[in-house]
Amino acid sequence: MSYTQAQLNDFQTKFALYDKKGDGKIGSEELGDALRATGLNPSAEEVAKITKGFIGGQRITFDEFLPIHASLRSTAQTKGTIQEFTEGLQMLDRDQNNLVPASELCHVLTSLGEQMTEEEVEKLLKKFTDARGMVNYPEFVKKVMTG
Repeated sequence: MSYTQAQLNDFQTKFALYDKKGDGKIGSEELGDALRATGLNPSAEEVAKITKGFIGGQRITFDEFLPIHASLRSTAQTKGTIQEFTEGLQMLDRDQNNLVPASELCHVLTSLGEQMTEEEVEKLLKKFTDARGMVNYPEFVKKVMTG
């Protein structure tokens, strides 16, 4: 699967954000975050399968990253788009004002799909919860899925 030059430039910029040593490589433990920053949404299990063959602290170059990205992109099962996730959360939006209680969103994230721990959810929702305990779910979904 080919990418446009604009996509490659964008991926390179986002990849570089995870290059903590400035050597043009990222740690295998940062692969999932880098993939998510470039628009993919691999599960922890998918990332673990990819990094399983890596040795110790093996670091990945951008040239090694691209085929991994392309493979995930082309073979990914339909996981849902931002719109689908947003539509799924609409059923929690009783007032139809794009806000849902953080407690209900926490319940969804800890009990459905690739379940997160309450600690992970609290850390994630902290940035998105307003003073009334409400989360703007379209904004939340977009930020989480696009990095």
